[in-house]
Amino acid sequence: MRTRVDILTELAVIRAQRGEAKAFEIPVKLWQTRLRVHAVRLVGETEAANDAMLEVWMAVSRGIRRVDDPARFRSWVYRIVRNKRADLIRSEQARRRLTQKLIDVEAESSSDERGDDSRVDKLRTVIRTLPEE
Repeated sequence: MRTRVDILTELAVIRAQRGEAKAFEIPVKLWQTRLRVHAVRLVGETEAANDAMLEVWMAVSRGIRRVDDPARFRSWVYRIVRNKRADLIRSEQARRRLTQKLIDVEAESSSDERGDDSRVDKLRTVIRTLPEE
């Protein structure tokens, strides 16, 4: 059963797809709280969920014209939230790997008697392995 929110969202999506900038405000108002609660549940931290929500709405604004069926906005936007959560997890894992590499380089360097040039070379090697992001 379609709710009032669903119908208003569908109409707003259609209007936004036609280029009406103000129409985008409607889905934001209707869905912001629901999506934020969902993001907090998925991410576990309010601050990280807030960051994710900014990225979610940027992704929605960039992709709203590609929504084939405005009635599927709900599932589409929740999928974006899940994808942003996965992005956060991947970036956190990359940050942890980098931190561990830097710790390893520092540990090797402190026991290495070749001096500062070797530490700089190892650090450069670690930096080259970083993803562009």
